[in-house]
Amino acid sequence: MTSYSDIVALLSDPIVSTGILAVVGAVVTRVLLRNHPTRRQWTALRTEMARLSGAMILVGGAKFEGGSDCPKADSLDVG
Repeated sequence: MTSYSDIVALLSDPIVSTGILAVVGAVVTRVLLRNHPTRRQWTALRTEMARLSGAMILVGGAKFEGGSDCPKADSLDVG
């Protein structure tokens, strides 16, 4: 049987908690914006994606760093 501690461990996983936030956000967005034009729905989707990205960064599921690991374009050997 699944115990309470197993459920708590599953819900504390960053990927699972972000998925739950995504589903709740999608349902709320659908209910609140069902009579609005498509442009507002796209705006709401972008806002929800920004919130989810922030949540992932906050819980540590995604790393946010200022720089990239890509080499500079000058040092690439084309050829």
